[in-house]
This record gives sequence, structure tokens and C-alpha cells, in this order.
Amino acid sequence: MRLWRIAVSEGATSYVKIFVMGVYLTLAIKLGIIDTDTNPLFALAMVLLSIYVLWIVVRRASKYLVGVIEGSGERDGVPNA
Repeated sequence: MRLWRIAVSEGATSYVKIFVMGVYLTLAIKLGIIDTDTNPLFALAMVLLSIYVLWIVVRRASKYLVGVIEGSGERDGVPNA
């Protein structure tokens, strides 16, 4: 049963990383670079910064998701003593 939980949690986190980042990447490039009348260098910097921040959020969310699915006591960031 534990192996099943690990497989499901890894599959869910991979899906979140690939799907969410893929959709956001295409929308950010389209809306941030192609459809704007701003300086292209500024637009590129803002798109890359927003993608980096979203990557951090997705990474932390996937760690939390793995902790919840596996039933870990450290999912809230406080280890059990």
C-alpha cells in the first residue's frame, strides 16, 4: 500500500509540474512578450521572474502533496519529536 501511495504522489507531482508549468509558460510568453508594447528586454525579465517564482511555488506545493499523500508527519514543516 505504501508503494501505491508513493507512485500516486509522484505521478501527481509530476503532472502538476508538467501541466501547470507548461500552461503558464505558454501564457506568460504570449501575454508578456508577444502581446505587449513594452520594452522586449523588460518583458522578458518579468516573464522569467514570474516563471521562476511559480516554479518555487509548484515545488513547495508538490512537496506538501507528497507529504499529505504519504501520510508524513512533517507535511506542515514541523517534524514530529
